Amino acid sequence: MNNSKTNKISAEIQIVGVNQFVFLSDTVLDLIFRQANKDKGKIPVKIKLEGC
Repeated sequence: MNNSKTNKISAEIQIVGVNQFVFLSDTVLDLIFRQANKDKGKIPVKIKLEGC
């Protein structure tokens, strides 16, 4: 089953040790969790980096 949805955001990539992450607003997080039918936990995502 493919429930793929595309949302565009801009965020600065942060690094702690070898782990990369981005801070997202509560609004964006709420949207992502709603689309994944979850309210907490890990959600696999695909990213595309542009302008690097």
